[in-house]
Amino acid sequence: MGFLKKRVVLKNSNDLNKGMAVLTIEQSGSGNHGEVKVYNLQQEGDLLLGISNNGKEELNTKIMLDKNNTYSFRLSNSFDINSNIACVIVKKQENAVLPLLWGSNDGFAQYREDVVNMMQNKWTAQNEVAFESVKVYETQSKENGQMKLAEKFESSDEEIEQLIDEELGDFYSLIKEQIDELFRRYPNHEKLTELIPNSEWVRVDYEGNGHEYVVGIIKSENKVKYICYGVPSMYNDALPDNLEEFSQWLPLDETKPEAEGFYLMFQDAETGDSVNLTQNVG
Repeated sequence: MGFLKKRVVLKNSNDLNKGMAVLTIEQSGSGNHGEVKVYNLQQEGDLLLGISNNGKEELNTKIMLDKNNTYSFRLSNSFDINSNIACVIVKKQENAVLPLLWGSNDGFAQYREDVVNMMQNKWTAQNEVAFESVKVYETQSKENGQMKLAEKFESSDEEIEQLIDEELGDFYSLIKEQIDELFRRYPNHEKLTELIPNSEWVRVDYEGNGHEYVVGIIKSENKVKYICYGVPSMYNDALPDNLEEFSQWLPLDETKPEAEGFYLMFQDAETGDSVNLTQNVG
C-alpha cells in the first residue's frame, strides 16, 4: 500500500463560535490514521468528534485535546480515503449537541448533516429535545440574517483556500509541526538528498520492521516549495490510473533506470494540492 493524505477544513460559517480546525487523514501500510487540530476554539465542557465516510458512520467519540490542541485516532481498515469524508466537532450539552465546527471534502451538505444526526442519537438522552435544540439554533441563525443549518455547511474550495490564507497562512504552515517531528525522529536519506538539489529527506519506518517510505521537502530561495512523499519500489511501467499523473519514477542509480528507486509524489507547499507531473514542476 502506498502513502496517501487528505485534509478537510472545519469552520463555523456563521461565526457564532470563533475557531476552526483541520482534519488530516493518512493512509499507509500501517493502516488509516487521523488527527484533528483545533485553532482558537474557546469552549468549555465536553467536545465530541464525528466522522462519516461515504455517508456511513466512521467515528463518534468524545475527544480530549493535547497541549498542541490536537487529537489523534485510528480509523477502520475499510475507510476509503478517496470517498466522501465529512467531519463535525460538537459541544455536548445536557440533552443536545451543538455543532461548533464542520466541513466536508466534497461540499455536499447532506453528509455533514448526517454526522450531526448520528451524534444526536448517541449522545442525547432525548432525541426530541436534541432536535428542538438544533431547530432553535437554526431559527436564531435566520433571525440574525444568517444561513440556515443545511446551508451553513456549504463551503466552496475558494472559500476554504481564502480562509487558510487569512487565518493560518499557507498549507506548509499547517503541517510544519508534523514534518519537523518526522525529521527529528527518523534518519536522513542521504542518497535522495544528494540526487535532488535543494532537498532534505528522511526514511520513515512506519511499522518498526524495516518497511519504510520517505518524506522530503524541496526548497527554492530558502522557502519550502514542495512537500514530497516516496514509496520504494522496483520500476513498474504499469502504475494505477489514479497515480499516473501524480507519481514520478526516480532510480537510485541512473545507470540502472529500471532497478531500485522511488515513486515520488509532490504537494504544493502553498496550496497543499497534489502536483500534476504531466505539467512542469518548475
